[in-house]
Amino acid sequence: MVSVNVVGIVKGGTDDRGNTIDELYSKASGVFAIYRVGNEVCIQFADDAATGSEQRKAIVPLRPAKGQIDGLLRKLGVAVAMPDEKDVEELLFYNRQVADAFFIAFQGEVPGATSRLEAVRAEILERLYSRGRKKFALNTLIASAIGMAGLAVLVLIIALIESLVRGSTILATCT
Repeated sequence: MVSVNVVGIVKGGTDDRGNTIDELYSKASGVFAIYRVGNEVCIQFADDAATGSEQRKAIVPLRPAKGQIDGLLRKLGVAVAMPDEKDVEELLFYNRQVADAFFIAFQGEVPGATSRLEAVRAEILERLYSRGRKKFALNTLIASAIGMAGLAVLVLIIALIESLVRGSTILATCT
């Protein structure tokens, strides 16, 4: 593992895990860098160990919301690990929001960063609820159509039976 300082975090470069940096969201030389590797938002903490330690502590309250966002994206059907083309744009949008929240936290506004992540979480939840409502409406429509078709078949069967019963009664009377 190669040690990389904040200054070494550049688009197209590699981070300390050896991953290629796809996008650099924000950077303060020597202080922090927020970037994207694949579909993951990453942070290069301050070169100074004490400052880096404080930064790590500052984002601890953001971790649960970030984890929930990742889980909700999976439930939404966005393939976080191996996205298809339609998922990439959505992931980039949400990754940008997460990066902005980390930036806000590094400016000393952890409550603002938490609010930002909560807004993203709420937006994804609304999309899930909306999708659920659409599925419910579609399933209800399908069930109604099947029920109506079943009722129509039952009416036809009853009519056929009645006509057969009347026909045999008429034949029995005529002979």
